[in-house]
Amino acid sequence: MSWQISAGSTTVTFPVNPQNITDENPIVETDFQVDSSQSVVVSECLDVRTLTLKGFFYVASQNKAYLDTNFVSPLLSLNRQVVTLTSPTARYNGSWMLIVKSVEEKAEGQLQRYTYNLVLKQGAAFVVLWIINFSLSVNKEGTCNYGQRSSIYFDSFSMPSIS
Repeated sequence: MSWQISAGSTTVTFPVNPQNITDENPIVETDFQVDSSQSVVVSECLDVRTLTLKGFFYVASQNKAYLDTNFVSPLLSLNRQVVTLTSPTARYNGSWMLIVKSVEEKAEGQLQRYTYNLVLKQGAAFVVLWIINFSLSVNKEGTCNYGQRSSIYFDSFSMPSIS
């Protein structure tokens, strides 16, 4: 089984497993000193779980255009969205907020590839803020007037539909 990141109708299946996987599950803690030799540590809660994936996209005998079309562009379209991660290790499977930190083109002779650095964050819930500056009104004569206004839309787990 290979790694996949998906949301809606977009799925990116990694042709090569990530080279580095870092799973951080920190806690929020406070400590204070009771006497001159000992401290009390208070664990308040779990902090945001963060999964960092580093690796590369490479398919034998394929050029950069193929890699861009099938891996890089779809991955970038999922940036800052809540995605579903599927991996060979079930402990990573689930809903995560994807942050594409970097995608870098590499060419070493005939070896065409892209390296990536992805950060996925997991929480109890996700709130995605979309700021859209657009308004449309129709006057009595039926003429459309376009203008700008600031609106903040709250969306959980998906992109807003704009029509």
